[in-house]
Amino acid sequence: MALATLGGLRWSAALVAATLAGVALVRRLGARPTTFGSARPGAGAWVAAGVAAVVFVAGATGWTTQPDFYYHWGLKARRFLEIGGADYYFLAGPSAWRLHPDYPLLAPELFLLPSLPGGVWREGAALALSAATFALLLLALRRALREAGLGGARLEVVGAAAAALLGAFWIAYGLTGSAEPLVALALLLALPALMDSGKPEPARGWELGLAAALAAAAKLEGVPLALLVIGADALRRTVRTRALPPLAHLARTTLPTLVVALPWLLLARAYRLFLETNAGEWRWERAGEILPALAWSALHPDWALAPLALLALPLALRHPRLAAAAAVVLAQLALYLAVYFTGPVDTRFYVLSTFQRLLFHLLPATFVLVAARFAGAAQPFPRAPLPRESAS
Repeated sequence: MALATLGGLRWSAALVAATLAGVALVRRLGARPTTFGSARPGAGAWVAAGVAAVVFVAGATGWTTQPDFYYHWGLKARRFLEIGGADYYFLAGPSAWRLHPDYPLLAPELFLLPSLPGGVWREGAALALSAATFALLLLALRRALREAGLGGARLEVVGAAAAALLGAFWIAYGLTGSAEPLVALALLLALPALMDSGKPEPARGWELGLAAALAAAAKLEGVPLALLVIGADALRRTVRTRALPPLAHLARTTLPTLVVALPWLLLARAYRLFLETNAGEWRWERAGEILPALAWSALHPDWALAPLALLALPLALRHPRLAAAAAVVLAQLALYLAVYFTGPVDTRFYVLSTFQRLLFHLLPATFVLVAARFAGAAQPFPRAPLPRESAS
């Protein structure tokens, strides 16, 4: 859709259908399908399905809508639907700073899809599509847990507990209609490749590359996350093989992100959409406001003490198979904290109004890594060397 905008083509249901058909054809000719769970789901999978159903009903009926949907994501989606493409003149308007005009546009593009065939904005359909993302999140989480070495009762217990915690926060905080689930989903989809659970190349390279691209297209915070995922994979392979990754692998991991990020970056710069409030001067004295606000947000009842799992991530760094993924999560968390020291806005309000939902980006992956470090310890991780492939 971004390329269609650059080419002057109007968005339509036929354009989307043709694109999806092309993607399906390429996937059928290329990598084998991804499996998201076991053939016989256990009790934990059924609990997760029940939680996903509750989240979907609450979201589709408008009970858990994120305020951002009305002044930001959904507003963009409706405007783009009206003109049949991304309206950069609208985003560059003098009062558009309230809409976060510099954010990537995948979320509004997705939200307008149900309305595209009829050409009439359907708010309920957009919210239903957003709420359905939670089910994808739980499927990706279960798949990551399985590839991290969990099985049997451990898989079911951890999967059910994670679904309950994430579902409770989704409902209590109200995440329907936001882009936060897309960032969390991208990180979960990248975990198996970062943990190197044995899937042969080139499937792992494309898997990681597409996950990074999803992060970069979802939200401004997802752009550095994509770079961290790609960089951690390259560094891990260099350390393990004592040689730079083959060019073919680097192409698979980086090209998807370049395809989605370059059009957004070029247009955002051309229309001067980046806001000065994104960052400012570093001020250490803000720590007196930041630290108490971080503690309040992390220990808020909406999260049921789940952010304490982040304290166990340094232990995952010591595990050879989990180190790269744990480093990505910790680096992204450090980036979020650094922004609070530079943001030229009211510091305490900045933390209290954002940190809880930023944690949603990281906690699903954190649950997987902590569970793999402790609950999966009885099942040895494979230590086979990475496969070598020709640079051609």
